Amino acid sequence: MKRILLIVDYFGRWPEWIDLFLLSCAHNASIDWLIHTDCPLPAVQPDNVRFVPMSFDDYCQYACDRLDVQFSPFRCEPGMPPSPLYTNLCDLRPCYGDLHAEAIAGYDYFGWCDVDVIFGNLRRFLTCEVMDKNLVTFSSDLCSGHFTLLKNDAHMVRVYRDIPQWRARISGRMGYTPWEDCLDEAWLSRLCSPPETPFRSEALALGVPAEHIDRHRNHHAFIREWVTPFVPWPWVDDQRVHPEVWFWQDGEVTNWRDGSRPFPYLHFMNFKEQRYVAPALYGLQGTWGKQLHVEPSVVKADVIRIDRDGFTGLSQAMAAADHRQLHQCLELARQTPTEGLTTRRAMELLQPAGVQMQQGRLLDRAGVFPAIHREALWQELSGQGA
Repeated sequence: MKRILLIVDYFGRWPEWIDLFLLSCAHNASIDWLIHTDCPLPAVQPDNVRFVPMSFDDYCQYACDRLDVQFSPFRCEPGMPPSPLYTNLCDLRPCYGDLHAEAIAGYDYFGWCDVDVIFGNLRRFLTCEVMDKNLVTFSSDLCSGHFTLLKNDAHMVRVYRDIPQWRARISGRMGYTPWEDCLDEAWLSRLCSPPETPFRSEALALGVPAEHIDRHRNHHAFIREWVTPFVPWPWVDDQRVHPEVWFWQDGEVTNWRDGSRPFPYLHFMNFKEQRYVAPALYGLQGTWGKQLHVEPSVVKADVIRIDRDGFTGLSQAMAAADHRQLHQCLELARQTPTEGLTTRRAMELLQPAGVQMQQGRLLDRAGVFPAIHREALWQELSGQGA
């Protein structure tokens, strides 16, 4: 079994769900995590997660010393004290092999992940065939920020050095930086993603020699797993409306539309914000915002449900009742012809399946409201259509 270390740099304040993230790490006992943070140690501290307490300033200085760069990710505005730009730490990810050389020693793979995920059984997806590749990520074309692994060898440790002006890209990042100037997974994708993706042409246009690109595009595993719902492309079943309710149970991640199909993890970015959400499909749904609900005892529950309300702990019986309700909703949706119906009429017919409007917000807990009517409703309520 290949040894894996995932590195997380997280400063500021833990998110409300940090104990759930760590609980899901604990259920992947054969994988290790290393977390650099200035946050208080959380309640859940798995044996396979090592915390390195340090200040944000000290970590930035450490990066400067190890990589020979000027890295000072602070926003400076007139009359205001400098404020740390924690998200700019992502620019260091392609450099982790050199930055954390001592930490990754003895591991076959190193990489990174975000904390807005809850992991399933990762080893189920990291098969022997996959763990022979130079790079592993659960996206068809992008070295994802939520999970990417690099083989711990001289080639992949130093792949970032073929990024043009990589030192300047780290040193010059201040505030919001255009995609083409970010180092993070954007530039790594330009070097390593499959040739049929647009990233190769982007890299060529930005001055990367073809030989530098093509020598990095071999022997990678870009595996499409539908881990981020509410993005603007079809789901695993080719439906444009994605599953809205997810479950974590005994170290496995499923949702209540795809039955027992497991997923490597749920990346719930689009539950938090709408930056990457297709507005016509989900613009009415709303996000957690300040309404996020995390039950205090959720880490002790038999089953954890993740949905538009937040995180809820369920007993086995409650989870079974949830699934029965799902099947009833889906069956009603299948029996309801929507062709030729108005959007409002479709909503009336699917009301028993949980579809309704509440304070201008579309509620569709089962995810059964058809995409064509969802788009029409969004256009109507946003003033873009009749």
